[in-house]
Amino acid sequence: MIYFDKIFMAHKTTNSFPPKTPRKSSPTFLSALAEVARTKLLREKWLLCPNRRIGLQWLDRLARNSQPVVNLRLHTPVSLALELAAPKLNGRQLLPPLGRTVLAARLLKQLGTGYLGTLRPSLALAERLAATLHDLRLAGVEPEDLERGRFEAAAKGRELMELYRAYCAELKNHNLVDDAELFRLAGTELPADVIVLAPADLDLGPLQKLPHTVLPVDEPSASGTSILVAQSPNRDKLEVCPTFDAFSAVGETNEIREVLRRCLANGWPLDEVEILHTDSAVYLPRLFEVTEALGVPVTFAEGVPVSFTRPGRALSAFLAWTRDDYPQTALLAMIRDGLLRHLPGTLAGALRPIPIGFGYDRYLTQLDRHIAVLAQQAKRAATDEDEEPRPHLAETLRRRQHQLEEARAPLAKLLDCARREPLAAAQEFLKTHARSVNELDNFAREVLLERIAELAEWLPDNAIDAREWLLALLAEVRVRGEGPRPGHLFVARWDTGGHSGRAHTFILGLDANRFPPQSRQDPVLLDSERSTLSPTLPTAESRQAEMKLQFERLLARLRGTVTVSFTSRALTDDTEQAAGLKLPVVPVAATAPATAETALSETEWWLWRLCVAGPVAEPDRLVGECFPWLGRGLRAAAQRASDVFTEFDGYVPEAGKTDEVFSAHRLEMMGACPLRYFFQYALRIEPPDELELDPERWLPPVEFGSLLHDVFCRHLRDGVPLETALEQNIARWKETLPPPNEGVFRRDCRRMERALRIFAAEPRAGTPRYFEAEIPPQTVALPDGTALQVRGRIDRVDETPGGLELWDYKTSSTYRYDNKDPFHQGRVLQHALYIAIAQQFYGKPVTRFAYFFPTEKGRGETIEFTRTELAGVPQVLGRLRQLIARGAFCATTDDHDCGICDYRAICRDVAAVAENSERKVRAPVNDVLAPLGELRPPKKS
Repeated sequence: MIYFDKIFMAHKTTNSFPPKTPRKSSPTFLSALAEVARTKLLREKWLLCPNRRIGLQWLDRLARNSQPVVNLRLHTPVSLALELAAPKLNGRQLLPPLGRTVLAARLLKQLGTGYLGTLRPSLALAERLAATLHDLRLAGVEPEDLERGRFEAAAKGRELMELYRAYCAELKNHNLVDDAELFRLAGTELPADVIVLAPADLDLGPLQKLPHTVLPVDEPSASGTSILVAQSPNRDKLEVCPTFDAFSAVGETNEIREVLRRCLANGWPLDEVEILHTDSAVYLPRLFEVTEALGVPVTFAEGVPVSFTRPGRALSAFLAWTRDDYPQTALLAMIRDGLLRHLPGTLAGALRPIPIGFGYDRYLTQLDRHIAVLAQQAKRAATDEDEEPRPHLAETLRRRQHQLEEARAPLAKLLDCARREPLAAAQEFLKTHARSVNELDNFAREVLLERIAELAEWLPDNAIDAREWLLALLAEVRVRGEGPRPGHLFVARWDTGGHSGRAHTFILGLDANRFPPQSRQDPVLLDSERSTLSPTLPTAESRQAEMKLQFERLLARLRGTVTVSFTSRALTDDTEQAAGLKLPVVPVAATAPATAETALSETEWWLWRLCVAGPVAEPDRLVGECFPWLGRGLRAAAQRASDVFTEFDGYVPEAGKTDEVFSAHRLEMMGACPLRYFFQYALRIEPPDELELDPERWLPPVEFGSLLHDVFCRHLRDGVPLETALEQNIARWKETLPPPNEGVFRRDCRRMERALRIFAAEPRAGTPRYFEAEIPPQTVALPDGTALQVRGRIDRVDETPGGLELWDYKTSSTYRYDNKDPFHQGRVLQHALYIAIAQQFYGKPVTRFAYFFPTEKGRGETIEFTRTELAGVPQVLGRLRQLIARGAFCATTDDHDCGICDYRAICRDVAAVAENSERKVRAPVNDVLAPLGELRPPKKS
């Protein structure tokens, strides 16, 4: 079997670059440039280009064709203007794009409450205003010229003119030069003996008046019959046009993988292929992920998004952590993901059970408190007088204590860093705390530090929230932008690509949602308003036409093969998508390759073998032989799908222990779901001890109920007024578990106050005697002569002339308890068990058991049961004991039991699991499940 990396590495030879594929014709522009370079070899030549990376590709192509490029310098329009205007700047500083945006943001904050002043100042609005003012300046429109403009609202025109005047004044006051002034200072004269060369399709803007030589470019077909047909002033034949192909794909990832499959199928070396795309936000991350996973060497003209590096992810998480009041879950995520240099990923488990919640001030306080508790627990485990010493537990606790002690200092430094001003905090975080493990991470850290330093230079005060700017910076920064390299794929945006001269070009993302690109009106200065000010101001229509022409020129200059593609189905919302170009019916690429030879990996080969190649004899056996774990999984799935109750369903006779002490909760769990009982009490599987933070609720249900239970107990036992007990308990819990915000805290407090009023209105026939009463293990006899040892804890025991009354407070709804079957098929046993063990323990008759629901959810209801109503509990307990003794831990037959379960992740599809259990319980072959079938009658169809 031959895989992707082996095929491509065979083509990565030292002489595979330059391309070996013969060209039928060079692009018109390069031919003209080569002619100038040859005839004016020693003259100083300045070549204008969109950016230096594109210019270097032009020079590389000339050099590879043996054309000397002596005395040929690259310039962008701005860099040329800067060189020409340098003697006239007189110490003035060029205003960069970031400076324009900061200046616009300041002007917006100074604006009154007029037409534009009603808008919330934001980074997006500042960027839009800066772009508008930049357009006005380049078009030569002065602030006074806005008076003649026809605005949709006169107030808007006046405020825009005011902002424009202030912008120009700020430039003068701060000794700044923007692009428009730079172009003006550049003038129209060149140094002696200098030739300026410019391709015909490059927009020179104000530099158009500068003496320069225009080099022709390949233009789209004049006939307009097809944007895929190109013409040149030097030729009129079509044999030089590229070979065209097209395909569609199900999702962008499959579109990218199909590109690689086609390269593999045709044997194209990587450095003969250029990939262009239409959407950086979507295609750049996916291209990076796919090529990284397959080990395909690639260079990106735009660079790699900084969000794919550890420093970028770490800084983003750090900013969110400080913004959201330091939630514990956010810090744990940073540690667990390995983003912090001095806090290892293993620390997350040790920090998880500490009740920090939210808040800067709680971290070290709660950490110190937890370290002290661990020290006490370790000492007690090593020298316990009541129980046998547990040295292994003591050692585990000491290791965790030591781990937290070592983490305290770096955590304190991280907290100190977080309290600094956002820009300074971000710089210190990247230098000291963010983790870097490879070259890409190091590049990202350095680039981010440079950009933040630039941001700090333009944001010297706190008038503007720097955090928003930092988050925007993280979204836009990319690192390691590179040109084409030998042995590498080359990836670029469609509007900056097609200059590498590679023999094979793919253009991705040509679906109708992305292409042709839609140009929207400037919301600050509408197209209708622009047209009244200057014909040179760009509009949405002119930009749209320019992008269409730009794409046609791209196709015109390409040579070799050109393959266009689009996503025919969006996987995010499962919708069909049409092509943005007029294309014939094209093949659709999916997850599985069409042939074995185009499989990019072993996984793809298996997809082809099982899904494309046709029927496979005994596929389960074939997969199981190659992948033993998958084989076991397939066997388990087959056993679960059968009617026989097996070990894969929970049949474990070795786990059938009935000589232990049971609680009501434990037996109720067995009645609800024996498999859940098996996970918790036989296997001792525990979910992570993690503090769950709900932004819409302060206390989780268990803690909420505990607080109210304690308030009721202190009131009845100690005589503490309800309001006082509630206030004290709230203060204690607030210290232990801080609320996410004040609004949520007040809402939960009001819920508790209403619960107190409901409790105060509860009628009482007896006298409360015992509270939180612990009942030691008592023997409960069963009909078959066996017995269970049961213990309990009763919220309240009242004494009446006729005997005892047992009370249990529930902060949930009455759903489980208000049922015709008092035992709810074995799910509710607390009432009957407590009556039985309380009567034995106290030696007095128990007349009734009552559930009281003091919250709004329970509407203050009381549901009570007498001994007579609960007389059938021995039969229910007997059936549950039989299931335990047999080791028959079948999953529940009703997925409603799975609503709140720590083990849902194990079962996954709980409805399917419950359906399988129902079938197995009813199957005659499974006698071992007969007790469960007796508890749960067949469902009515």
